[in-house]
Amino acid sequence: MEIELPVDGACKQSIDKQKINRKKAKGDSALGRTFAHIRKDRQLLVLLLPCIIFYVVFRYAPMYGVIIAFKKYSIYAGILKSPWVGLKYFNQFFSSPDFMVLFKNTLLLGVYSLLWTFPAPVVFAVVLNELHNKRFRKSIQTISYLPSFLSLVIICSMGYGAIIYLAAISGIDHTLYEAARIDGCSRLQSIRNITIPGMFPTIATMFILKSGSILKIG
Repeated sequence: MEIELPVDGACKQSIDKQKINRKKAKGDSALGRTFAHIRKDRQLLVLLLPCIIFYVVFRYAPMYGVIIAFKKYSIYAGILKSPWVGLKYFNQFFSSPDFMVLFKNTLLLGVYSLLWTFPAPVVFAVVLNELHNKRFRKSIQTISYLPSFLSLVIICSMGYGAIIYLAAISGIDHTLYEAARIDGCSRLQSIRNITIPGMFPTIATMFILKSGSILKIG
């Protein structure tokens, strides 16, 4: 049986004050740990800063212009002062007889783009991995990366995407290849039974990510 002792007002205020001080100290310690982690990892955070700035400037800031879709935009009134029309233009587009044609064409272009551009980096990475001349291999890699800075074409995604698959290949245990050579396996058999299965988790992940942008053309 618990016995409750009477607590006077002054004692109660003292207990409440102690609780508040403990909570404040706990909050200060958590804040202090956060700043300590920031000071410890400040160099990594500085490296991350350009990426954050890029997404803020080129991904989030342009989302401001999305409200044009819900307004009757006037070049003289500007975005904010243009009158709202709600879903008028959405209803107009979905009820248009050309909607299904446009949707079908966009979907087909996305599927064709996925079928043509997705296997290219995988094949290119496997071919590069089979090259034994390191100088020649590095030269081909450098040349394949250049279109990433020049244009948006198939070879652009091929060279840049091959980096991920080359990293996946480098994670495969090399003793498997040595055992395959001892057993008399050819290069093609090693690729089919060792390289491709070792790359499969990365291939599956990249395929899912690419499939998510199938309607994004251009």
